[in-house]
Amino acid sequence: MDATNHQEEWGAFQHVELMVQREARDRCPVGCCSLSAVLKPCVHHVVAELWQSSRITTFIPVLALRQVGDCIRAGTCQLGDRR
Repeated sequence: MDATNHQEEWGAFQHVELMVQREARDRCPVGCCSLSAVLKPCVHHVVAELWQSSRITTFIPVLALRQVGDCIRAGTCQLGDRR
């Protein structure tokens, strides 16, 4: 992979990560977002895990949001396997 492709892939990864963070914050019930301190690393971990294990990145935002949503509903965001 050359430097240009790597930059484009990194940009796409960051875009997905920010999109999932924003959507997760929007879905978090009012007064329940004490998770905000761990939301960013949780989203990063989930997106990175999915990004590495998938050759097709189209559905990563949906899958990541589902996994992050599970941790929001549980009231915790542990960085372990959520599948």
